[in-house]
This record gives sequence, structure tokens and C-alpha cells, in this order.
Amino acid sequence: MLSNEMNHLSSEIELQRLPILALLALAAAIFITTLTETLPAGLLLPISADLKISGAMAGQSVTAYAIGSLIAAIPLSIATRSWGRRPLLILTMIGFTIINLVTALSANYWRTLAARFLAGRRWIISA
Repeated sequence: MLSNEMNHLSSEIELQRLPILALLALAAAIFITTLTETLPAGLLLPISADLKISGAMAGQSVTAYAIGSLIAAIPLSIATRSWGRRPLLILTMIGFTIINLVTALSANYWRTLAARFLAGRRWIISA
């Protein structure tokens, strides 16, 4: 009887094992999106110098990200609710990569602002 209970308990533990790789992928996605959101706040002076704009104008890139997130929250949540989570996360990370490359390589203020706005919209999909 005790052996039977031990076998049952060990099989229950097997079933309750955490999906470590999936959790690591999700944690990485959250780290990347949070970093994308907050990093420019600490780099306003170098950003303003590179784009030859004021620090206040550089700060608008953080605002553009927030506005993109605000506008996209409900519509994108509704539009993607029937999608599989794995393909959605992959698509979101590809989008983040492209948008962040545009932001990093941009020498134009308005292009940078537009890319930050789109990054904010992308973040909502992964949230």
C-alpha cells in the first residue's frame, strides 16, 4: 500500500513540474520589454546630444512609448486573444528587435519618436 502511494505521489510531482524553458522565455521577454520602456529615461542627455535636440524633446520618446501602450492596450488585447501564446510571443520579440534596431540606428528625431511609439504598441502584445 505504501509503495502504491509513493508511486502515485511521484507521478503527481512529475505532472506538476514547471515548464522552465517557457518561463525563461517569458522572463526574457518581460526583461526586454521593460528595458526598452525604461532605458531611455536614463540616457536622455546622450540621446539629445546624438539627435541634436533638447533633453525635454528626448524625454518625449518615453512619452511616445507610453502613449503607444495606452492606445494599443484594449484593441490589441482583443485582436490577439485567440492567438497561440508561443507564436504571439515570437512575433512580438521579432517586432521588438526590428523596432529597436530602427530606434538605435535612427539619426532623425521624428523617426525615433515613431519607433518608440510602435515599441509601446508592441509591448502591449507581450504583456
